[in-house]
Amino acid sequence: MSPLERWLQRHELSSIAELLNSHDVTLDVLPDLTEQDLRELGLSLGLRRKLERAIRTDPPTPTPQPQQASATSTPDRRQLTVMFVDLVGSTALSRRLDPEDLRQIIRSYQNTVAGEIARYQGHIAQFMGDGILCYFGWPVAYEFGAERAVRAGLDVIRAISNLRVPSDRQLAVRIGIATGLVVVGEMLSEGQPQEPMVSGETPNLAARLQQHTPPGTILVAHETRRIVGNAFLFERVELGVAKGFETGIEAFRVVGEARGASRFEKRHGPALPAIVGRNQEIDLLLARWRQAKHGEGQGVLLVGEPGIGKSRILRALIDELRDEPHYSIEAQCSPYYLDRPLWPIVEHLRIAFNLHASQPVTEQLGRLERSLRDLGMALEEAVPLNAELLDVPYVSSYPSLDLSPQQTRNRTL
Repeated sequence: MSPLERWLQRHELSSIAELLNSHDVTLDVLPDLTEQDLRELGLSLGLRRKLERAIRTDPPTPTPQPQQASATSTPDRRQLTVMFVDLVGSTALSRRLDPEDLRQIIRSYQNTVAGEIARYQGHIAQFMGDGILCYFGWPVAYEFGAERAVRAGLDVIRAISNLRVPSDRQLAVRIGIATGLVVVGEMLSEGQPQEPMVSGETPNLAARLQQHTPPGTILVAHETRRIVGNAFLFERVELGVAKGFETGIEAFRVVGEARGASRFEKRHGPALPAIVGRNQEIDLLLARWRQAKHGEGQGVLLVGEPGIGKSRILRALIDELRDEPHYSIEAQCSPYYLDRPLWPIVEHLRIAFNLHASQPVTEQLGRLERSLRDLGMALEEAVPLNAELLDVPYVSSYPSLDLSPQQTRNRTL
């Protein structure tokens, strides 16, 4: 029996083993399959959801082992975002559950967190029972490490709350995040290579924040809050004096992701310096706008190197049109959702229909139904297609459309 077949058998999915094998899907490929891939394979909605849940709770790829390093490795000074994740109430669970059940819960919890951290290129530095230490910015530095950490934290909270465990209680985590200069590379070893040690105030600060965080929430340090700008909504929290810190810790609770604003506005805020040297480009855009107003539809493709000022030019155009009647639609791609087909459209529709992941399922479905009814669409077909696209559960309320994957895609488009 292959590793893929053993994994499928463990999750009562042996019925699709032959189908996956016929398409050369191996265990290491399984986590890369998108929703569209599963549809094209011909899997039913129920099997797709069951497979996705199994991948989320028990990632089929082995957890990467800490990179080995020499005890004489040169210390590396760098900016690092550190995240501490702690499972709430694990001591109480250990008193109530059989050790085997507790072990399964901890394993599912660790696998779930590891999967979400990996999505954002984070690094699991250490598993400490019910605690997990993560780095963003080491061993590989990525752009927007602090933002990746906060996004990963929000996804971890959602994923853990959806875990099904042999207990009558819902799991929850608390998360602390801090960003700052650290030194990486000094070793703590006793004959065996181990994870490089991170020295500096940042890991201690993240640990203190985690200890003061209410269940199901994230606290970030002041520097992390400053770096991520307006990408998220925050509430200021004064923690007072904590062990190891002479002055009170200024922290911020993450309320959620800021919605509606463009990535440019999230990073720079409403106050922008004057634009210089782009009159020719802006005049061209305004000329095309005037043609469009006179019935000559126009399309403009604005191309340039990263950071050259494309978003700033578009912001200047919107400012020029402020006093003219118009309707603006923004659909933005994201490096965090490369595996989600039509993600810019999905996000735009969720904002337009006022759908939030934090809303109860019944409320999300109700909002979707009202929006589609106002648009004059037939709910029997429109709700299942849009609900599946927008990840809104609907199966118990609407019958299956009995369409092939290609037919579903065509009708959705």
